[in-house]
Amino acid sequence: MKINKIQLLEIISKALENDAISMETSMYDSDEWDSLSQLSILTELDDALDGKVSDIDGIAKAESVPEIYRLLKENRLIE
Repeated sequence: MKINKIQLLEIISKALENDAISMETSMYDSDEWDSLSQLSILTELDDALDGKVSDIDGIAKAESVPEIYRLLKENRLIE
């Protein structure tokens, strides 16, 4: 299974409970993005991608939407 950019933004928005998430959002400009919500993002992504996210090296340290997108793209999990 793969997701697209829109689905990625929806997943991160849901995890952060913030509808203002964009492809430029990072943990440094979003008050809702902290270590606990980082786990929520990873859990939501892992659920959406059939458990494949937990195998991605470096995803747990990703601090921005572009970084998460890049890692998913490198692992062929995003369209």
